Amino acid sequence: MLTKNLIIAIAVISVFGVSGGSIVQQADATDICGLMFCADYPGGKEAYQKNWTNEFRGIDSHNHHSSDSKSHNMKGVVPSSHNADEEFPAKLDVFIHKFELDKISANEALEGIEEVHNGFVDLYITSDLIEAVGEKIALIDSGKLSGSDAVEAIHLSAEPQNVNPEFIGALDEYLHKFELGKMTADKTITGVIDTYEGLTSLYISSELIENVGIQINIYESGNDSAEHVLHEIHEEIEEVEAKMAALQSVDGEVPMKELPPNTVDMPAGAGVPGCEEHEMCYYPTHLTVHVGDTVTWINSDGSIPHMVTSGWPDSDQIGENYPGGHGFDSDFMSGGASFMHTFDTPGEYDYYCQLHPWMIGSITVE
Repeated sequence: MLTKNLIIAIAVISVFGVSGGSIVQQADATDICGLMFCADYPGGKEAYQKNWTNEFRGIDSHNHHSSDSKSHNMKGVVPSSHNADEEFPAKLDVFIHKFELDKISANEALEGIEEVHNGFVDLYITSDLIEAVGEKIALIDSGKLSGSDAVEAIHLSAEPQNVNPEFIGALDEYLHKFELGKMTADKTITGVIDTYEGLTSLYISSELIENVGIQINIYESGNDSAEHVLHEIHEEIEEVEAKMAALQSVDGEVPMKELPPNTVDMPAGAGVPGCEEHEMCYYPTHLTVHVGDTVTWINSDGSIPHMVTSGWPDSDQIGENYPGGHGFDSDFMSGGASFMHTFDTPGEYDYYCQLHPWMIGSITVE
């Protein structure tokens, strides 16, 4: 009797395995939510992913409310490792840029950053960026990094595309003064060394930073003059700038997509200083519309967040406080986000990105 039951059980399992395997092979794996098809799940795949993430992290997706307006609870993370390098920096930027705008303290920013990092790690999602930020968090926990330095270190680790432009900008403050004869070679090399050590003290590195470090070692060993070392550093910078420009252009021209009427694009590279030289931070930089028209801004600059704020850098009246009471402020726009504003009053409206103040544009309303 036992043998007969065992044979029947094996037969059932075999039949189920064959038919079940056939079903799975015919189905699109991305179209399955848990044990049901996404089409059958209330809200579809997006709702399933959000609820699955919240349940994994112990959050009630229907009743989760924070009594603290400064709560750093992270919104549902899509558990997909191939999205990590885009989603992770964007989520960190919410806290990093609020800190840069003095809207939250360094401790609040670090608290939010750590929660974002832990949210990805808890889902067993990793990437070089996530690991790099994890290393900085470990340095914070060990006491080697703290406060604003820690936020800056994480910013540069999570967005490596920002390292070279910021480093070059800091070096140029000294190199240009030297080239104009306003600073001696000795003072210039001292400034360059301070800038280099400022980044390496934050445990930040890049190929350019390492190459500048080599030149500094040559100078400090006494094997070359300050003047020649500065020349070599300038050559290193020009080579990196050429590579950065090549990434943004095809055949010497920045590729631009066709835009609907009354639309402004923030193209790839808008987050790198220099786009203003070719009026390519906002495209078009100057737009003319009619009274009653609605203008749409689109952030096409990868995962780098931007803003659209009426006013001018260093102005006392920006955003909603724009003179005349017709201002606007997009707040943070992550990659792919859009912002719209309707212009009901004729006039000239200047605007810029508070996160990247070299990004400046204007709207003429007739």
